[in-house]
Amino acid sequence: MPRNICLIFTFFSLIATSPTSASTESPWRLQRAIGTPDWLTVSGEHRQRLELVNGQFRPGRTGNDQALMMRTLIHAVAGRGPFKVGLELGDSRVYFNSSDTPIGGADVNTADIVQAYLSAETDSLFGTDTKAILKLGRQTLNLGSGRQVFRPGYRNVVRPLTGAYLRLDTANGDELHAFYSVPVSTLPNDRNAILDNGHAFDKELWQQRFFGLHYRRANLLGGIAPDLWGEAYLYGFRQDDRESAQTPDRRVTDIGGRLFRAPASGEWDMDVEASWRFGDQLASALPGETESLDVSANMLFAAVGYTFETVAAPRLALEYFVTGGDDDPADATYGRYERYFSDRRRDLGNTGIFGPLNAVNQEHIRLNSRMHLSTDTSLQATYAAAYLASGTDTWDSTGLRDASGDSGDFVGHLIEGTLRHWLIPGSLHLEAGGSLFVFGGFTKNVPGGPDGTRALYGFGQLTFHF
Repeated sequence: MPRNICLIFTFFSLIATSPTSASTESPWRLQRAIGTPDWLTVSGEHRQRLELVNGQFRPGRTGNDQALMMRTLIHAVAGRGPFKVGLELGDSRVYFNSSDTPIGGADVNTADIVQAYLSAETDSLFGTDTKAILKLGRQTLNLGSGRQVFRPGYRNVVRPLTGAYLRLDTANGDELHAFYSVPVSTLPNDRNAILDNGHAFDKELWQQRFFGLHYRRANLLGGIAPDLWGEAYLYGFRQDDRESAQTPDRRVTDIGGRLFRAPASGEWDMDVEASWRFGDQLASALPGETESLDVSANMLFAAVGYTFETVAAPRLALEYFVTGGDDDPADATYGRYERYFSDRRRDLGNTGIFGPLNAVNQEHIRLNSRMHLSTDTSLQATYAAAYLASGTDTWDSTGLRDASGDSGDFVGHLIEGTLRHWLIPGSLHLEAGGSLFVFGGFTKNVPGGPDGTRALYGFGQLTFHF
């Protein structure tokens, strides 16, 4: 039996052997099964995702590709009252892939610590109605829209930060987030070890510092524009060389803001976010590099949507997204806008071993639709016309570049569809879908570009929550 067919049979046999009717009882939970004391909470998930690719958009590759992503997470929190200790263990592996499958540190991270932290919480800070929580240690963060800092969902490996995080919540819904951290390097990062699902303990990158303030204002304009929220943020990133790796020695700061109104039945919604990065960095990470570049890069996301008042509550949205590219590598300015620690799937489509759209030097217009067929089932479909923000800069997902600009800037059309369904509400969740990427002028004409005219991606994912 061909390998792809074998993989499909193995994956969907899991569905066939799982319970097919929703239980009227509460979802099964490990905590109840083992009878933990009331000062200890335990939860987790196990996820398997089969990914298949037919046709290649990356250069130098032909034929089909496949991978079975497996991830297990277990999170325990111990303590009574305001003080708690949290520990999350993770194990991420990949099977059935070929030796040249595009997997890396985002996919394999065996038997390691995702989070290990101390927390203190109060419902009345200094006698006010302000709630506060302070976390110290290795942890994951979700801030605002998630375009800058977010715990990834589709990514097989969860990448944490180590440091201090403070959150304040006022009685009217305002939020203030403050943090100072160092990124964690998820290991292994050696190609052979990744292919073998090898083990190496994650390490803090002490030569890097990531810090910031993020403020969210509820009901920003009162009755003038009900349910309009506002955000403002300031992030900083500092990077120095370390013994094992040279870096461009970045010293950059981001200033950004966001206005949004959440989707609601029979209502228009919106989401507009902009950020500007400034500072300086070296022209390269090569040893002995002395040329300094001024950093000036930007990001803009804008969307408007409407949710219809019908049983399925379909929502249609038109979105625009752009992140800066570097028009002229010979000048003294660096214009590429890279995201920090976020999940790119929501804005840029399916990733995994696919992911033609990247959050660097990217511009696209996207039509996004979603409907709920029932309380347990939803469908989503999107279409995006994708361009390079700068036709003379690199297409980051492939490394392809035409410095002359003669290949144009149109990367291609991306069409995607996704089905989400709770097989057992609260316990077993199915997600399945696919992507069609039709090559544009740049992809067809750029020197060294891929063969063919399109790439097709399909996936099926089961997540068991316990």
